[in-house]
Amino acid sequence: MNQRNLTVSVVVLFLASTGFLGGCGGAGRGARGMSIEGLIGAGAKAGAAMSMSEADEDEMGRTVAIAATNRWRLLDRPALTKYVTLVGLTVASTSSRPDGNWVFGVLDTPELGAYSGPNGYILVTRGSIAAMEDESELAAVLAHEIAHVLNHDGLEAAKHAKMNEAGLEAMSAADQRLAAFNQTSDFVVKTVLTSGWNQSQETKADSNAVKLLINAGYDPTGLPRFLKRMQAQTGSGGKAFGTHPGTADRISRTTSQIGSGKPGATNRERFVKYAAEARL
Repeated sequence: MNQRNLTVSVVVLFLASTGFLGGCGGAGRGARGMSIEGLIGAGAKAGAAMSMSEADEDEMGRTVAIAATNRWRLLDRPALTKYVTLVGLTVASTSSRPDGNWVFGVLDTPELGAYSGPNGYILVTRGSIAAMEDESELAAVLAHEIAHVLNHDGLEAAKHAKMNEAGLEAMSAADQRLAAFNQTSDFVVKTVLTSGWNQSQETKADSNAVKLLINAGYDPTGLPRFLKRMQAQTGSGGKAFGTHPGTADRISRTTSQIGSGKPGATNRERFVKYAAEARL
């Protein structure tokens, strides 16, 4: 079975049965001390760094994922990881890249946050899941990060990274490419985990997230509802996530975009069952 058919089959089973996770092995397998390499499988080859392209995205995405899991370990809750993976695959299955490289994980920290590395490496914190009320909110956060991946925001950050060319002059061509790639990857890691995307990228990701939620059959109001709760926790001038600015504007824009359309699924009961593992 190819990857696209496998993804579709998993999503169909997930939507058809609330008991699917209890009897399914495979995706999202977790173990204490597990590294991101164990989660994402065999590594991809590094691309040339001097001229960044989509071919370099996987290596940069892996670098972001490794940096994130070096800062916060992966949560040792296999059922919750499976659940997050299946919600993420459900959303991604309606995107322009249903058979893309989608990898989901849960970071073991009470902090609020969600992060997306290039080429589909998406991580959400235990603290964020604990603050959610239903599956549509989880789907909304994952949809926002999926949108960043689809928009190639990580690649755009890499293209705008400033290389320290003076420090590369004495190196061989091969060493220059490796050093430049490492510098660019470090910049992408800083953008994803610390400084955050710019306002234009955030606005586009929110807009596309709403579309993804509607296409997947989720209640799109899960996004502004979750943002409002985060705003209440951090204050009107605060940030919903450490790297996601402009919470009030995001709430206003997404609420306006959704309008009075037909609400979708929230799947609160199923969410409560699995999200209990995020409340340690």
